[in-house]
Amino acid sequence: MSDHQETDVQALPEHLIQLASPSLHLGNLLGTHGAPDDLLWQVRDSVSDIVDSKLRFVCSFNRNEKLPDVLAANDALLVSSRLREAIEPWLKDYEFLPTDIELSDDPTGEILGGGQIVEGYAWLNSWRRLDIVDWEKWTGGRGIRTEAPPYNASPLRGGQWDKLVLREPIPIDEHFFGLAGVEHERRYVSKELYKHLRKLNLDVQFRARVFDYKVFAEYESFITQKLSNRRE
Repeated sequence: MSDHQETDVQALPEHLIQLASPSLHLGNLLGTHGAPDDLLWQVRDSVSDIVDSKLRFVCSFNRNEKLPDVLAANDALLVSSRLREAIEPWLKDYEFLPTDIELSDDPTGEILGGGQIVEGYAWLNSWRRLDIVDWEKWTGGRGIRTEAPPYNASPLRGGQWDKLVLREPIPIDEHFFGLAGVEHERRYVSKELYKHLRKLNLDVQFRARVFDYKVFAEYESFITQKLSNRRE
């Protein structure tokens, strides 16, 4: 990859920019009552009517470290008040669900109770999913099917792709979104929102998801590094 070190992100293979946690911490998101599964299968939008009024994410984390501005609980994004303020004007179809963070001494995140509580976070649930995948040209994993309601009505059609083709360009006014029918509740940001968040020096990470893994898989980690190190 040394011969690519000066390549600009804009000139690299087509990719989506995923908002992600800068650190991986094992833990449990409590009080959801099955909401993450409903969202994963894309059979529900808002979940505010089924989750607890105050959620709790119990995770293993060094108490002497500062929590990042986004934590990933599986595919749920837990965001700080700073990130919420920065990102909310860019959002469509979303809700913030108050969530406490409990810092556990247990490295597995399995032992609950008695840990230091950090307030001011919220689960950002966004059901903005763009229906723009060209499934006839899609190659990769196919969505898991089930006969169990309500998941038998799931619109999922694909999992991790080898090649992603879009029927149409991503609209210029879409800044935070998922992909309808694609497994995993990953959320992607526009280049404009990416630049905005980078300028604020928030403790977040951006990961690249290339459109064509068979041809450009070698670039994904390189683009991710470029996205995270870049300053606008």
